[in-house]
Amino acid sequence: MRAAGCQVAPSSINFERDDDKGCLRVFIGGQEKLVYQYHPSLDLPHYWPLKSPSGKNMLLQQGEPYPHHRAFWFADTVRFKGGRKWEIS
Repeated sequence: MRAAGCQVAPSSINFERDDDKGCLRVFIGGQEKLVYQYHPSLDLPHYWPLKSPSGKNMLLQQGEPYPHHRAFWFADTVRFKGGRKWEIS
């Protein structure tokens, strides 16, 4: 049973990669929904923004007091050039 006026249509998924800006944008149904940011100037590659079905961003770009914690990211071992090795458990 569907609500009145509710239509189900296939969505198209498209990707837009820009290596100069260091990002991969994901579009669903023509609307940007997710951006993977990987530019060398960033502390860690991360996802930002991540948008809800209504288009609202669900993530913060940076958190305080830890600005290197960016949005939604994954890491198992981090080693900054010249720095100590960090183990994430």
